[in-house]
Amino acid sequence: MTRFISDLELTDMQDSTSMFLQILNAFGAVATPIVVVIIGWIVSRNLKRLENQQWRNQELIKVRLGYYQELAPSLNDLFCYFTFVGNWKQLSPVDVVSLKRQLDRTLYSAAPLFNSKVIEAYDTFTELCFQTFNRWGDDAKLRTGFYHRREHFPGQWMPEWDRYFDRKIDDSVTAVELEAVRAAYTAILAALVGDMDLTRSRTDYASAAVAANADVWRRTPMEDVRGEP
Repeated sequence: MTRFISDLELTDMQDSTSMFLQILNAFGAVATPIVVVIIGWIVSRNLKRLENQQWRNQELIKVRLGYYQELAPSLNDLFCYFTFVGNWKQLSPVDVVSLKRQLDRTLYSAAPLFNSKVIEAYDTFTELCFQTFNRWGDDAKLRTGFYHRREHFPGQWMPEWDRYFDRKIDDSVTAVELEAVRAAYTAILAALVGDMDLTRSRTDYASAAVAANADVWRRTPMEDVRGEP
C-alpha cells in the first residue's frame, strides 16, 4: 500500500535538511581556521627542526674542522717519517712515539664526533707504522728500518734508540711497505675530509713515488765509492 508524504511532513524534512546544512556550514567556518592553524604549526615545527638540525650540523663541521687542523700536521709528520720524505731526518724515534701518543689522545677523545670510518682508517694507518702491545713498560716499536735514520740524523744518534725499531739495522724497508703506508695515509685524510662534508675527498693525498725510497737501492759507504751493486 503506497503511502504519500503530506505537505507538512515534506516541510519538516526540508527544514531538517536546511538546519543540517547550516550546522555543517557553521562547523566548516569554525573548523577551517583551526585546521589552518594546526597545519601551520606542523609546518613551522618541521622547519624549526630542520633549522636546528642544520645548525647542529654546521657546528659539528666546525668542531671537526678544528680537530682536522690539529691532527693533519702530526699525521703528515708520521707519513713523512715512515716514507723517508719531507722532514723525516729531523725526527728521532722518541719524537715519533710522542707524535703517536698525541694523536691517539686527540683522536680517540674526539671519536664520538667522527664517523667510524675515520677511526678505522686511523687504526689501519698506525698499525702499519707501529708495533703495539709489547712487553709491559715498553714503548710502541716503529715498523721501519733505521740504517738511513742513524746515518742522516742531524744530531747525535743515541744507541738506545735502536730498540725503538721492530727490525735490525740491516733489515730493509720494502716498496710494498711504503706503498701501504701511503695508501693508509690517503685513506685517513679522505675519511676526515669526507666527515667535514666540505669537498669531495681525493683519491690520493701523497705521491706514489714514495715507494722509490725503499731500501732496495741502499748501499754501504764502501759500495758507494766502488759503485758496486
